[in-house]
Amino acid sequence: MVERAGVEALILDPIQFFVELGAMKLRIPYIDVSTALYIDYWGYTPPGIYDWSHETTPEALARNQEGIVRATRLTYNEGIRAYAREAGLKTDLDHPAWVFSKLAYITQIPKAFDLENPLLPPQFHYTGPFHDGNGRPKVDFPWDRLTGEPLIYASMGTIMNGRADVFRTIVAGVSKHKDTQLVLSIGEQLDPKQIGPAPSNAIIVNQAPQLRVAEADLGLHHARWVKYCVGVSGSGRSAAGPSSDFRSTRGGYANSRKEYRRDDAVHKAGIGPPFNTSG
Repeated sequence: MVERAGVEALILDPIQFFVELGAMKLRIPYIDVSTALYIDYWGYTPPGIYDWSHETTPEALARNQEGIVRATRLTYNEGIRAYAREAGLKTDLDHPAWVFSKLAYITQIPKAFDLENPLLPPQFHYTGPFHDGNGRPKVDFPWDRLTGEPLIYASMGTIMNGRADVFRTIVAGVSKHKDTQLVLSIGEQLDPKQIGPAPSNAIIVNQAPQLRVAEADLGLHHARWVKYCVGVSGSGRSAAGPSSDFRSTRGGYANSRKEYRRDDAVHKAGIGPPFNTSG
């Protein structure tokens, strides 16, 4: 399809493993744009799929290199292998970053929130969040119900938006602060009635216009990177409650990678307390 449409260049998300092979086969220029937490294929920091602490000893760096090579070989399945072979492309699985663009690799992560990494190539660029609301669906929201009280916006993202118990806990906690107002976005899996009793001024909706509501005085979220970007670009004051799958599904990167550095930087900037990664 790309070839038939006469596409002359591609912007690719590396979360689609080895998607760059398509551009290589067609011999058209491409750049990589990581819209979520990028994986360090250069091997200086621990890959987020492992629960390793960040260390810079020779042993730790060798471990990181071995870990990313091992992970890359797992994603290089038979279908990808056959495609590369048919296209006449020589792969270098011992140096996993070979597939990335030599023109530009872009991440939304602010540089101050990342770990220092001398192995990143010169074409690697930090931009910070670049969402501007364009492309987001319009969401009906009862703006007239806002009272002007300090606003708390809570959303648990796609992963946790079916957990009524989590939302009930949030409501119970906010209820103790009488002079605040809660906006709670619960996703499409639940009915607002399932949340139960809530303060009379609370606004509980399935979807909220996130970029606008994120300008609240405080944002509560589930410690995922994209949600954090929205919060920081809004009010800048966030409280993260790591979800129960935080370590198991993401390899504990709160302990080992950017989530730790990000939270540490926010704490030092006086925006909020460090979050607990021990639970």
